[in-house]
Amino acid sequence: VQPAAFIVQDGQSKGQIVIAENSTRMQKLAATELQQYIRKITGAELPVVTAPGDTLPVKIYVGQSAYTDAMGLASDDLDYGAYRMAAGPDYLVLLGRDRDYFQEKPGDGGAEYPAGRGQRGPAAEAWREKHGDQWSTPFSSSFKGYHKELGVWSIDEHGSLNAVNDFLRSLGVRWYMPGEFGEVLPELTDITIPAGNRTVRPDWGQRHMMFYYNAPFMASTDEFMWQLRLGFYPDNSIFGGHGTVNLLAPAAVKQKHPEFYALYGDARATGGQGKACYSSEGLLESAIGFSKLMFDEYDKDIVSLMPTDGYVAFCQCALCKGKDTPERGFKGVMSDYVWDFMNRAADEVAKTHPDKQILCYAYNTYLLPPANIETLHPNLQVGICHHRDAFHDPEAKQRWLDIRDGFLSKLPAGKIRMWEYYKVLGGRPGYYPRIIAEDLMALKGKMNGTMIEVSRGRYPHGYTGPDLELASNHLNLWLTARLWWDPDPAGLWWTSARNVDDILADYYVKFYGPVAAEMQAFIEYSEQNWPLMHRKPEPIDRAFELIAQARQAAGEDNIYAERVQLLIDYMEPLKIVREQLKVGRKDNPVATFVERNSSNLKLDGKLDDAFWKDLENYELLDVVNGEEVENKTYFKVAWAGDSLYLGIRCEEQSMEKLNVPARSDGDNTIFNGDTIELLLETPTHAYYQIAIDPEGHVNDLDRPGSSLIGKTGKYETKWEAGIEVAAYRGEDFWSLEIRAPALGSHQEDILPYFGISGDKPSVDAPWYFNVGRVRRAGAETPQVSAFSPTGKGGLHYMKAFARLQPE
Repeated sequence: VQPAAFIVQDGQSKGQIVIAENSTRMQKLAATELQQYIRKITGAELPVVTAPGDTLPVKIYVGQSAYTDAMGLASDDLDYGAYRMAAGPDYLVLLGRDRDYFQEKPGDGGAEYPAGRGQRGPAAEAWREKHGDQWSTPFSSSFKGYHKELGVWSIDEHGSLNAVNDFLRSLGVRWYMPGEFGEVLPELTDITIPAGNRTVRPDWGQRHMMFYYNAPFMASTDEFMWQLRLGFYPDNSIFGGHGTVNLLAPAAVKQKHPEFYALYGDARATGGQGKACYSSEGLLESAIGFSKLMFDEYDKDIVSLMPTDGYVAFCQCALCKGKDTPERGFKGVMSDYVWDFMNRAADEVAKTHPDKQILCYAYNTYLLPPANIETLHPNLQVGICHHRDAFHDPEAKQRWLDIRDGFLSKLPAGKIRMWEYYKVLGGRPGYYPRIIAEDLMALKGKMNGTMIEVSRGRYPHGYTGPDLELASNHLNLWLTARLWWDPDPAGLWWTSARNVDDILADYYVKFYGPVAAEMQAFIEYSEQNWPLMHRKPEPIDRAFELIAQARQAAGEDNIYAERVQLLIDYMEPLKIVREQLKVGRKDNPVATFVERNSSNLKLDGKLDDAFWKDLENYELLDVVNGEEVENKTYFKVAWAGDSLYLGIRCEEQSMEKLNVPARSDGDNTIFNGDTIELLLETPTHAYYQIAIDPEGHVNDLDRPGSSLIGKTGKYETKWEAGIEVAAYRGEDFWSLEIRAPALGSHQEDILPYFGISGDKPSVDAPWYFNVGRVRRAGAETPQVSAFSPTGKGGLHYMKAFARLQPE
């Protein structure tokens, strides 16, 4: 066996990088990447040439060229960013499929593609001229994939770059975060040609992450290169997202086809992006026409017809009557309705385009698998808006697995797509690498693509420092991206790791160097305890102790100290949370609920159904001094399905003087009249304010980021609670019945302006709340009472909130 030839020997170049004479953008970038990092780790300069010379004995062929063709090495079969490596006595081939998206610059795909933000209007007009006004342009944001400084697109195919980067990983290079801050480089004097040939294919096709405030068109070069090094494949053959918006957004459609839109009361839901009536045959025809246009003219293989965002209210037209399934709760109320439409669309597409598919993501009101469809159409792809970070809770994990398994059992191909949310916020060190590794292994062979939304910081223009939001989350992202290629670490050729523990051990040493042991202790503790850090002070204290030990051990003026300090800076908000939790509310009132059957309740405001029988009556007291008030108020509380129920009775000696100025939901004059105010703080959100008047009008406000100590004036008016309210007036009282669905701990990640974020309260994870009444009927000054008196004139003092939990 001949000894391996040197690419670099004793710090001196023995090789040259060869690319095609008419190379693609990404082929050139891959060659530059290899040249740059060989220089960084050895000091040797490998020239980049289009024709190999005789002065340097070893040739590294990057990408397809006449030379790789002569070797019989093809790239056409290297789908989804796959690559091929071939080695000989004096050469190394790093070959993938490298295809330019547009040939020169944004806009060259046709006038309907905007070259930047400023061209969106003309591009939309070009679309209308070409295709009419039946559908809105799906390309208004296509420019976002272009990086001006590098002159490349995120959707330029770049298999050869993947080959180069894995080769560099095999030498010890790591890119855990953007820029030099997140870069790990070995110091080498020799590099030899690796033995053996291999073809490396990712386990899943579409592999992409959507970074807030860091789309390619706005990203720094360091950031964009890091994204490329993670090995993504956005898959331009898919038209994804909330595809129904293209059918409903055009003004001409709103005018000509009101029947396409859901009926709410007496009006069609044509506002904004519109909300669909999925019983409309005309809408189905429009969906099929749009899909075929995308297939035939724009070379798409998969078209999403997912409902517009915020699709939470069921159409009330005669055609839709009875098609909802309210007994399945919020997450399934429209499952059969929406998935039936998608199934029919897939069936129609298959008649003319048997190799094309329709896509829809399971989401909010249609998250659960349909109950009345036994087998979904083979031409329908299902994606699931999914939360892997919830798997620390066994019950939540099982709920997600049930949803996945439910869809998988109905799909002939036995594969789903995922839309994940890696959005650990609030300073919590949200590590979950073992959950990621376990779940991706469980999905092996069952998933054909995935997208992850990633929360990121937004910084002033010109800021080049590390992103605090990546302080802990970078490990989740990096590990996920690597295991997308093979969820079994033993199958990753560039590392000697046999399992995820080996990968993590390598990470601790490479990224944290001399404080690897201290950071391993911190990360492993955080992995087990970060979900508790929003409701208990002890895990916060312990996390700060561990990170302080690492910081002290790291010393000063070195990259390891800077990396530890980034976590300390990121965790700063936890100090406020810790102080809030230590204040405690153990002596505050407690209200307990029991489970009831919602079929025993007709929501009419009367409080006379069996649903309310034998429940405890809780009384409201004077908000300042805690004494009884003359016009008493009582409430009862229960839980059914996924919802909190409140029954409230307000005694009133001056019914004829009730002050009800509001004329509709959201009318701010409600606060000038008689109201009940419901303040809800869940373990994942602080807090919501919901005002209801004697006519059942609702004004709901979100008060995000509120403090437990003192009073907050912050509020968000765009938020809608999604509650049901019924009001009733008696002879000497008025009453309310309220259903408030709890939409899960990740609701605000999915729909930040709709619904109550939180799981069902438990003894260990209660909700905190207050019920208040502002009485103005016949009173010179407002009379305020509350279940938990605040000792002040108002209700918005979270320190006084009562505890809500099961019996």
